[in-house]
Amino acid sequence: MVIPFYSLFAVLSVIILFLYYVNTIKLKKADKKPITSFRIFIIWNIIFAIQDGIWGLCDNGTIKSHFAFFISSTLFHISTVISTNMWIYYVLSVIDDVIKHKKLLKWMGYFLIIIQTVLLITNFFSPTIFYISEEGKYVTSFLRPLAFYNQYFIYVVIALSTIFKLIKGNQNKKLHYQILLIFTATPVLFGALQMKYPDAPFYTIGYLISCTIIYSFVVSGEQILFLKQYISEQEKQYKSYYNQSQKEITENIEILYSMADVYYSMHLIDLEKNTIVQYSAKNEVKEIINNFSNASEMMKRVITETISDSCKDAILEFTDLTTLPERMKNITILDAEFIGTRIGWFVAQFITIDKDEENRPKRVIFTTRSIDEEKKKEQHLIYASNTDEMTGLYNRRAYENAIAEFNNTGFDENLVYISIDLNELKIVNDTLGHEAGDEVIIGACQCMKKCLEPYGRLYRIGGDEFAAILSANALQVEMIKSDLESTVAEWKGKIVENLTIACGYVYGPETINLTLHEIAVLADKRMYEAKSLHYRKSGLDRRGQKDAHIALYSLYTKILKINISEDSYQIININEAELSSNNTSHEKISEWLTTFGTSGNVHPDDLQNYLEKTKLENISKYFKENKNSLCIFYRRKLKEEYKQFMMEIIPANDYEDNNQNLFLYVKNING
Repeated sequence: MVIPFYSLFAVLSVIILFLYYVNTIKLKKADKKPITSFRIFIIWNIIFAIQDGIWGLCDNGTIKSHFAFFISSTLFHISTVISTNMWIYYVLSVIDDVIKHKKLLKWMGYFLIIIQTVLLITNFFSPTIFYISEEGKYVTSFLRPLAFYNQYFIYVVIALSTIFKLIKGNQNKKLHYQILLIFTATPVLFGALQMKYPDAPFYTIGYLISCTIIYSFVVSGEQILFLKQYISEQEKQYKSYYNQSQKEITENIEILYSMADVYYSMHLIDLEKNTIVQYSAKNEVKEIINNFSNASEMMKRVITETISDSCKDAILEFTDLTTLPERMKNITILDAEFIGTRIGWFVAQFITIDKDEENRPKRVIFTTRSIDEEKKKEQHLIYASNTDEMTGLYNRRAYENAIAEFNNTGFDENLVYISIDLNELKIVNDTLGHEAGDEVIIGACQCMKKCLEPYGRLYRIGGDEFAAILSANALQVEMIKSDLESTVAEWKGKIVENLTIACGYVYGPETINLTLHEIAVLADKRMYEAKSLHYRKSGLDRRGQKDAHIALYSLYTKILKINISEDSYQIININEAELSSNNTSHEKISEWLTTFGTSGNVHPDDLQNYLEKTKLENISKYFKENKNSLCIFYRRKLKEEYKQFMMEIIPANDYEDNNQNLFLYVKNING
């Protein structure tokens, strides 16, 4: 007999199952596998209930198509087997840890689907399971029990596995598995009722009851268990975080105090409250701090008692706590170096540890650390790098740095430049040996130090070439000349009986219109004149043909040693008229030659030839072709008329193709 509410019950099942599904989405669970499988199970039950409702409409005659009734019945039978697999999927997701042959069980479910499908395909051609009578009634056939009973074997296996889990499982999940056992037994009971009463919706009823049991007990129970686990995990995390925080705080404090030992003093200063907390300090600082709680007063007192007068004003400004927030705006570290009366050189440092909304410091760490040893090493390295090891005078590097500094800052009329060279050093080396030569050099330096160092600095710029840059007035210069001359005359050595030096002085008003480079050239010229006078008086040949070379100097307006490869030059000799009328401040020989021509000194008709022949690339090419000398003739303007000049360039003794050292001579042919 057809039950009139068959399809209505199916609709009611769909609604209830849908609500279950929606609510499971809201569940928050760490292990999502059982919840996911339960949702899949619900979805399948909804599909099953829908098709079961359609079958009810066909069975009570609402749908009057025999074919539709047959198709609906076929789908019903295949759905029951699929339901078996859904049961397997859900149960295995819950108790798969006790079932050893899970894959076998799953493949058995797939095998049942295949058998059921084969039976239903056969049923299309021969009614072995069911058929629809001419009156539109559902009629069962002899193989229908096989279609039902082949599912029970799997249900029994699942039930036994659940019972086994119930016996061996932990007590905390005992109720969980009891409910699961009821859930497993439900399809057996309602499947039997469906066999006896095929026109009743017992399968749908059984599925709805099963889902309700799972939803009400298992899912809710797992959610409660999850909440307990969640609370327990949160407690563990909090304890771990608390313990870790305490550990980090302790470690940070230990690190801070270990760092404090590195510093001469370390203090925490609250700029808003004007308070100070001591982390470390030497005894003398502790005594001062203990008497002051006010940070500003403490800083001033410490500075007054421990800082050198030479930098007291600077450090008072540096440690002014009233201006510090503004000075350290957007700055994390502020430091400076000072000299203390007790620890020597030290570095003072403010470190921001807390800022306000405008990025100004509210609290800072103030540290002092001795750098006296580092400073001594630094000063020693600077001294060593700028000092001639043999004589103790400043070396050529220091000399060039001094020249650059004077070029940047300028100098006044009290500047005194002295070019100094030893006489007869080659003769001493050749006759008495280099040890005697060293004695002469050191002796000359001792004399120069005694007489010149009170006024400035002394430089050794070559083997026996020296320069002094002093500050003295005209009267002092005369005293310097007299003292130096008498001191040198009185000197006696162990190997060499005496020594003489040649000096060239430039000082006073004559320095005003000259560059320092020009002053040095003029001083060298005067020194060579003094040296020439000495050799003429002594009758000694200084260096073989040196006197002859000096005599030739007067024939040329300029003598330069140039290096084409490096574009550089060195003035060997230049007369005073040439020096006063030319700008010799060019750093490169190419600039000097080009500027000389383009500034109007060369006759316009000769200018093109002059510029072409004085190009460095043309000079370089010329001498690489093994030429002995290069002569360039041009007319040069002197006063209001042009005179014929010759520039002669010849290779130096150390000339090489990759290091082209040459001598450049300029001579007035007209005399």
